[in-house]
Amino acid sequence: MRQPLRELVKCRPCYRELIVELITDVANAGTGEKLAVAAIKEYTANPLDVVDQVLFTEVTETELMSLHGGNIARYRLSPSELSEWKEHCSED
Repeated sequence: MRQPLRELVKCRPCYRELIVELITDVANAGTGEKLAVAAIKEYTANPLDVVDQVLFTEVTETELMSLHGGNIARYRLSPSELSEWKEHCSED
């Protein structure tokens, strides 16, 4: 895990599952990078403490943009779903 993710999970262990769910949903939604980032920001606007919103958003965006064949199982994504996600990102 990257350092910011460790910090966030250490402070709020319940966020780990939220990050996984959000990345899975966004990657499977068939959106490009811009819409994905907007979806993450919209999601964090309501359920999170204001203090956690910035870190949660940063960690989730970083994890999403860092998806690769070696970490997709963590996000319950298949190689074909990763390929589709990368294709949508290149269209942005």
